[in-house]
Amino acid sequence: MACKKWILCGLLCCALPLVALAENDIYYLDEPGLTIELGGDFMAFTRGVQEDDPNLTKIGLSREEFLSLMREQNAYLVAWDESLDKELLVSVVEVPANDLNQFSDTQTGFLLAIIKGIYENAGIDFLQSDTYSTKQAKFARVQFAGDDGIEAFYGLQYVTIRDGKLINIALRSYDGPLRASQKGFLQRIVDRVVFDAPLKPEPEPVRTPAFLFTDPTSGIAFTVPANWQEEPMTEEREYLDAKFVSTLDAGLSMFYSCADLWSELSEAEKSLLPRALCDSSAFTGAEIARILGYAEDEFSVVSIAGDQYYSVQTVLLETFYGIPVEVPATMMARIENGYLFLFQFAGATDNAHYNDFRALMNSVDFSGVHGNETLEEDLTRLYWIEILFALVVTIAIYSLPILLYRYVIRRRPMGRRKAKRVAIVYGAVAFVAMSCLIAYINGGSAAIGAVFLWSWVNYKTLTSGKKRGQSRARSTRVKVRPQGAQAREAFGNSARSAPAQKTHAGGTSVARKTPPFREAIVVFCHKCGNRLAPGSAFCNRCGAQVIGTVPRQDRQ
Repeated sequence: MACKKWILCGLLCCALPLVALAENDIYYLDEPGLTIELGGDFMAFTRGVQEDDPNLTKIGLSREEFLSLMREQNAYLVAWDESLDKELLVSVVEVPANDLNQFSDTQTGFLLAIIKGIYENAGIDFLQSDTYSTKQAKFARVQFAGDDGIEAFYGLQYVTIRDGKLINIALRSYDGPLRASQKGFLQRIVDRVVFDAPLKPEPEPVRTPAFLFTDPTSGIAFTVPANWQEEPMTEEREYLDAKFVSTLDAGLSMFYSCADLWSELSEAEKSLLPRALCDSSAFTGAEIARILGYAEDEFSVVSIAGDQYYSVQTVLLETFYGIPVEVPATMMARIENGYLFLFQFAGATDNAHYNDFRALMNSVDFSGVHGNETLEEDLTRLYWIEILFALVVTIAIYSLPILLYRYVIRRRPMGRRKAKRVAIVYGAVAFVAMSCLIAYINGGSAAIGAVFLWSWVNYKTLTSGKKRGQSRARSTRVKVRPQGAQAREAFGNSARSAPAQKTHAGGTSVARKTPPFREAIVVFCHKCGNRLAPGSAFCNRCGAQVIGTVPRQDRQ
């Protein structure tokens, strides 16, 4: 039964030799170099247990079986109460670290994160953690709960590191959560632990002045607060441009990175979006979230020193003594002049040094990111591009169909009344189309004055073909001989000079003068060349007015 209840911490991975002496519930453990006093009604076992110990019979194990279990679980002291519902154990394992008292708050947090990961992998719930210090040592305190497949258990443990050994003192309950009195009992045991080696003092903090950091690539500048210094980047973090570490809290970091998004755009996209205008406002929240690999609802927009940033609470992967550790982090993102700027604080927002990160963010200066000449050139180019684009779209919607109809399909002017109706109707249709287009692009609407302007332009286009200011249309008169004149001309002058003979009844003929041929006047339209009927006031083809005539002698 005791074996089934014996749940040891997954942190322990190797067995250590142990010599134990017991007197009045005080145990001296030679290997970790500590003395521990239990107190209370507990039956305790160490690796020095005797073969004839009557308590072995209570747990149903021989001495060899019991020692084998202790070595497998890295335990060197195990104790139970009389009901076997409470279990107290002390275990030890060698670790690369030297002394927990030398750990900063951040490094202690890394240790707790490692313990949490081990518990979760073992199916044990990690409930709560904090730190606890005595005159002899600094401890990480953890509350946990789990189920061994037979019954549930609840526990509280104190973990410390001394001289390269991780020492774990834990109390487990198999009859419900630990009560406050039981937690106090374990804390008193920890308070009475005495280590052979004196406590090593915490290292003296290194204080450094604030300094200005300038990115030569983008031109951004910001002030790194006091007691932070730049640290070279490791190979796995080459995508980051700078790392700053705290001199007061070892392991605490801030990161800066910059990526040139504008250079990755196509030439067509660059022509429509100059670098100077490629900022956060040119992208939607969903697009920025997709660029950074997060969901849009994970971001919030914050304003720092008048600049808008996208903020997200995320997790960074740190390495602690070769073990990967996930730590909470805050990230700020902003796009300026085509560059994506990222600032990260590898710690929770309630961290004592989070204000240093806020101070850094307040000092960010983007003025060096924009080159004045480049900005002016980009704005000028964009200005003319916008004007040209607006002009082309306006002509295409308001006037292009009219131009095609007048000069490609009809190819002649239209009457004024009909042209007026067509111009007004098409102007209204074009206004609705332009309003829909503008609303889709920027949510605005077309100017109502454009209807009148372009209706007038279209009217002039439809009726074009006569000179401006001309009040009377001109026509051309041409003399032509009546039919048969050319035949008579073939007879020569003799036909015209021979007198006509009139024969009377008596056979006598009387010469008479032949009357001259009458000339007919044929009028042609001066615009389209159409032959007009005599007396026409308007051309029956193009509608031009015929008021006056210009006679012209027939050429011989």
